[in-house]
Amino acid sequence: MKTSQFLTSILSEPWMMLPQAVEAHLPLIAAWLMGHELKLEEKGKLELQMAYAGGISPGYPEDIAEFPAGSVAIVNLKSALTKYDGMCSYGAVSTANLIMQLGMAKNIAGVVLDIDGPGGSVNAISPLVEAIQLFQSMRKPIVAHADMIASAHYYVGMHADLLVMDNTISSMAGSIGVMTTVADYRKKLEAMGVTMQAVYADQSTHKNQEFEQAKEGNMELLKKNVLNPMALKFQSAVKEQRYGKLDMTAEGLLNGACFFAEDAVRFGLADEIGSLSTAIQRVLDQVEIRKFMGQ
Repeated sequence: MKTSQFLTSILSEPWMMLPQAVEAHLPLIAAWLMGHELKLEEKGKLELQMAYAGGISPGYPEDIAEFPAGSVAIVNLKSALTKYDGMCSYGAVSTANLIMQLGMAKNIAGVVLDIDGPGGSVNAISPLVEAIQLFQSMRKPIVAHADMIASAHYYVGMHADLLVMDNTISSMAGSIGVMTTVADYRKKLEAMGVTMQAVYADQSTHKNQEFEQAKEGNMELLKKNVLNPMALKFQSAVKEQRYGKLDMTAEGLLNGACFFAEDAVRFGLADEIGSLSTAIQRVLDQVEIRKFMGQ
């Protein structure tokens, strides 16, 4: 069941996500663990809109090829990121495939990633980053436009050619950090009359040490071997992608702080503040610049 896969990933995988977004899932997780039926909204089509002739298409195209040459595709990255599709949303792999398809479409001039999300599973990042880089290798511009762009969403969005924050009221960027949740079901299982014992081969002395120690309340090995290396890679990636733009004196910049749009731009996490139309225009500007430069 895809719902179970999604909830299992919340409980077992490292996440780059705002803590309040994680906690918002707790009632759902609790209901699932208690065996209650979950009523979730079925996902619709994979969202895609097109900007052309000064406007934005009202619906989702059946065929990318039906739009005129020079169209700008608008790809949504919203809600928590997961690697695979679930009942309610599409995963990073499906969205990455769409971005690569747009890169190969001759009538698509560029892409706007329309982002509004708190982050998600760490394993959802790589497919999207690889798709963005492949798109860029085809000499097409890709601009990120964001309201909330936090954690894993930021990891993805910072690989775009430009990052535009939507507004000065609600837009935020940052939350550069890693976390996970450790669930211990033993008391619940014991109450049900079930005793679980993990048995390891004599040769498997280091297998699952992080998890086993974490269940006993010792999180140090989990942090040392899993979370800390991921956090360091995240920090290094931000420094590389935003090279020459970051104000490293900003408190918490690479340590999980989140910043409203003005400060995100001032501290170098984003490039400017503007609407979706602004982001579309930045794509078109880049197209013209590249034509002039003979690229």
